[in-house]
Amino acid sequence: MHALTNLHITNYGAIRDVRFELTPLHCLIGPRLALLEVASEAIRLSAARNGVQVCCLRNPELDVYPTDIPAKIAMLRRASDVQQVLLVTQSPLVVNELQGTEVSLITPNDEGWLVATRLSDTHNFLNRSATYALGELWVHYCIGGDERGGLLKGDDNVSAES
Repeated sequence: MHALTNLHITNYGAIRDVRFELTPLHCLIGPRLALLEVASEAIRLSAARNGVQVCCLRNPELDVYPTDIPAKIAMLRRASDVQQVLLVTQSPLVVNELQGTEVSLITPNDEGWLVATRLSDTHNFLNRSATYALGELWVHYCIGGDERGGLLKGDDNVSAES
C-alpha cells in the first residue's frame, strides 16, 4: 500500500506550517470542527497530489450504536491495510478504539494557525494512558475550556470525574 506517512503542509487555509506523521489508520480530533475540516481537506489534497488514495470519514460514529463502534473501527483498521483511512471525529468512543500514535489533536496556536499534536506526544502521556482511556483524556481536554490547556499545557490533574 502506498500511504502518506510524513506530510508537511506549508500554506493551505488556516494551515501555515504543519507537519503530520500519519499512520495507515489515523484520526483527527479537535475542539473546532472548521479546523478539522481544513486539516482533513489539506491532507486529502496532498495525498491526491502524491498519488495516494485516502478514505476520509467524518464522524464515523454516526448511525452506529455505541456498542458497534469497536467493530466499525476494527473494520476500518482492516481496510487501512489496503488504503489509507483518515477519520475526523469528536467522539471519545471512537478515540477509545485507537492508539495514541493514531490520533492527532488539531488546535490553533496563539497566532491562529493550525497545530497538530499526536496524543502520544502530549504531556505525561504514558502515565495518563496507563490510567485513562484515550477518550477520557480527550473529554478532559474538552471540559478544560482552554483550547491549549490540559493535555498540551501539562495539567496533571486528569480525572474521569472532572
